[in-house]
Amino acid sequence: MESLHQHIQEDIVLEPRVVVTRFVHQQAHCEDCDRDIHATGPGELPGSYIGPAAKATAIYLRYELNLSERKISRFFADFFGLKFVPASAYGFERQVVRRGWPLYADLLEKVCSLAVAHADETSWRHDGGTYWVWYAGNDDLALFRIDAHRSTPAAQELLGERFGGVLVADAYASYKGIHPKDRQSCLAHIKTKAKELGQELALLRAAPPILPPAGSARTFNGLFATPAGLTANSPGGLGEPEPPKPRHAPCARNSRESAGPPFAIREPKPSANDSWVRNRNSSSPAFVVPMSLRPIIRPSEVCARW
Repeated sequence: MESLHQHIQEDIVLEPRVVVTRFVHQQAHCEDCDRDIHATGPGELPGSYIGPAAKATAIYLRYELNLSERKISRFFADFFGLKFVPASAYGFERQVVRRGWPLYADLLEKVCSLAVAHADETSWRHDGGTYWVWYAGNDDLALFRIDAHRSTPAAQELLGERFGGVLVADAYASYKGIHPKDRQSCLAHIKTKAKELGQELALLRAAPPILPPAGSARTFNGLFATPAGLTANSPGGLGEPEPPKPRHAPCARNSRESAGPPFAIREPKPSANDSWVRNRNSSSPAFVVPMSLRPIIRPSEVCARW
């Protein structure tokens, strides 16, 4: 039994060709500036032997696909038979910068006058080096700027030292050099921080309770643990213990530690039996929960005190 088989395939049609256009103008002599003048034709770049379509394609290959000027020159020669030296491709860039500068200045002025502006930055590879592309704008307007630095002066080049609207950005230090009318933290970063905090609390909840050795008592920020378990001073406790009497008067260092949060920041130094809770992608300090303190630390109290 015969049946039909269908196969759909997409391809491109390569028609490499160069279109040569000769512009013929009527010109007149201006007596005020003492030179000959004439009007510009459609698609004409006065004084240029390469048209706007080829130049726009070269700029796309340069900055969107990160091709070098030498490869751009080879591409046009191989596919279109249009030959120019690599230095000409560099000249295309300078022409685009010169002609596009008024547009860039207008966009920069509009971004700085926005009521609410979002800002962000990310790495950008160019010519084998690392640069940074800075963004500022909203749903209707966007401005991108490539800078060699990820610093406060680079951020100020985009939004100025004083911004008259609400700046929505993350907590990166470079944005502290911008003084907006008001500031809003990036909601995406807040959600990420909340998710990371939930993961850290889940590690604390999953930690098995380990009691101190028999006959000993430990105190930590008002919480007492005895061989029989937690006491009434901590959630789920039973008895009312007496705090251990110090053998000598507490020093200032011990007094400061007793008033601290229910976890040690950077101290004590971790041992092989300690449990670390660390977020490698976060700027918040890592904290260590000693094994001996696990039974008396509740995730709810860590969250409340944090």
